[in-house]
Amino acid sequence: MNHPATNIKKPASFMAGTPLEKPAVVADHRNTKSTSPSTRLKLIEFRKKFTLHVAERVTILIDNEELIISMTKLEAIVQPNKFEAVKEALSELGAAGMTISEVRGHGRQKGHTEHYRGREYSIDLIPKIKVEVVLADNLVEAAIDAIIKAAATGKIGDGKIFLYKVEEAIRIRNQERGAAAI
Repeated sequence: MNHPATNIKKPASFMAGTPLEKPAVVADHRNTKSTSPSTRLKLIEFRKKFTLHVAERVTILIDNEELIISMTKLEAIVQPNKFEAVKEALSELGAAGMTISEVRGHGRQKGHTEHYRGREYSIDLIPKIKVEVVLADNLVEAAIDAIIKAAATGKIGDGKIFLYKVEEAIRIRNQERGAAAI
């Protein structure tokens, strides 16, 4: 089935909701340095009309050129008591997987002091949770908003979000590549 404006080819199995046999790619206008301005405009229009989900696998051919979606690794450092809310928010967005680590560190607050049995203790490294997720670029802003909404208290120590470009992702089991592997 093709969309006339952008020549989008969706396999019949995609339309029926069954899994595809081979990985496909999704287009993103920010990762198309070699494409013409008219092709980039077509991609922007496509993105306005359709919201692509990470789990969807679709091949987009524009002017007979196959384009690959770019991916971003989102790394969020949050307070341990906010982790469940962040995890639920990312799951609702469709984040297929995430890596969670218990970490310790400090930012501008440089730790704090606590009193225990009459003594004062200095705690330099505060426990935090690090959440790592690799997403298709079209979900990154929504994920950032969801994390901020779930983790923000308005106080020092709420955490940080870092973004890294991901060149490639490969699923070891079946060698799927790109957005299909995340």
